[in-house]
Amino acid sequence: MIPGDILKAIRLSVITLASDADIALGELMSTTLPDPLPPVAILPVATGLACGGSIEQLIPVTSAIVVVAFALRTLDDIADQDNSNALHQKIGIGRAANFSAALIALASREIGVLSKASPDSILMTGDYFDALLRIFVGQDKDIQREVRSLAAYEEVVELKTVAAYELAAVVGANAVTADGNFTKKCRVCGRHIGWAQQILDDIEAFWFLDNAEESGHELYTYPVLLGIENGGSTGEAVSRLCNQKDRKDDAIRDLLDSLDVRGQLMIRALDHRDQALLVFGPPLRPEGHQLIKLWFDWLFRDGERLLKLPSSRSLTSESSLS
Repeated sequence: MIPGDILKAIRLSVITLASDADIALGELMSTTLPDPLPPVAILPVATGLACGGSIEQLIPVTSAIVVVAFALRTLDDIADQDNSNALHQKIGIGRAANFSAALIALASREIGVLSKASPDSILMTGDYFDALLRIFVGQDKDIQREVRSLAAYEEVVELKTVAAYELAAVVGANAVTADGNFTKKCRVCGRHIGWAQQILDDIEAFWFLDNAEESGHELYTYPVLLGIENGGSTGEAVSRLCNQKDRKDDAIRDLLDSLDVRGQLMIRALDHRDQALLVFGPPLRPEGHQLIKLWFDWLFRDGERLLKLPSSRSLTSESSLS
């Protein structure tokens, strides 16, 4: 089964899962779930394959992760109020929040059911709920908008974003193995994938607003904080601009480009890619490595243009894996 077909099967499984629980939930998933799904949705399948599972075995657990990810994204959009295409803009905050709660409950129930067929039910459910709690803690820190240092920003990313990717990676592994060495490798791989995704998202959100899923609403994002803390006198100038009442992001972008912050960030993202692929090697099965490698090729498809294009330019590229 090629990646595109796997993504179609996951999407259909999500809609079926939601429809079996409630007609309204099913309609919501059918009409609002991206088609095709973003390629990262395939992560639990990749880790499960690497640990000896089959695609058919891994579609259900992957569907549960897609459901909870959709709910978390909806709650994040409600908190940030920066996405004009968000679900709450279409159906209202109350219904969007309620749907999110229902979807998290649905995914959690499904994880509980699927865990009974896993090698270690307690491990699988424990990893799932521990990750959810970390994500909610990170979301609360993000909502408070008190991040003013690189260390504080990295802490929020570890809690809110990286924990979600670790969850997707480790649940796929938990579904088919209780081998601690294998699950640890998958968790580490998920962590590096989360960081690579976050870094590229931050570049896009700050330099290419037309393409970003989020508008970069935070005053102190990863590019800005990296420039401030590592940029010497230029970093001090960036800090002064950030503190101005009428903040001029174009001027900040120019200063960050003079420091090659985009280049520094891309190097970090590439290092996370390399570390993820390295840890995902033998004795894990190559089928999983191949899927992760294909996903990274997709993720970095605009890498050169992210570095070279002037800011605020739109990027155009394919949105799905072949």
